[in-house]
Amino acid sequence: MTMHPVEPATKQAVDTLLGLAGLPMSDEEYERLLRWYPAMREQAAALRIPEVRYGAPALVYSASPARSSA
Repeated sequence: MTMHPVEPATKQAVDTLLGLAGLPMSDEEYERLLRWYPAMREQAAALRIPEVRYGAPALVYSASPARSSA
């Protein structure tokens, strides 16, 4: 399989993510991920809405454990 040229930063990011996740993959899967990673990263960035960055979430849960009523 021929490897398409990719940016070094893309290869580094993919290698880091795979290493942290401990995900094994074939050479074909790795090549596909390298090709698609820039588009996936762009789509994920588009999900972030700067206007609500510092807004409070709709639901807030206490971090303290629940107390039993017994």
